[in-house]
Amino acid sequence: MDWYETSFQNLLTKYKPTKIGIKLSLDAKKASIPYWYYPYGILHSICFKQQLEIAEFVPANFTPSKFGLEKTINIYDHIDDVIGVHKPHWDKSQKYSVLAAWMVL
Repeated sequence: MDWYETSFQNLLTKYKPTKIGIKLSLDAKKASIPYWYYPYGILHSICFKQQLEIAEFVPANFTPSKFGLEKTINIYDHIDDVIGVHKPHWDKSQKYSVLAAWMVL
């Protein structure tokens, strides 16, 4: 957990965000709790201490209408069109990060 705290603090120091958006995982098994949920708690604690706004989202939050787009738009393809494709690690998980950040703008 020290690694998460240090990593989060380093990122916040480097980028100085005013808001943070995160995508929650709702399918973690009991054995995964320390790896999924404890880091969220650490991040929330850091944000509280630094008075940073943090918002949580789940995949169901990421609908085209939430971004002012028509319902027929595939939001994941739209991200590729707007932001580009950033291989080799450009998958749905990375796109969730983009959507969470976009939601807090």
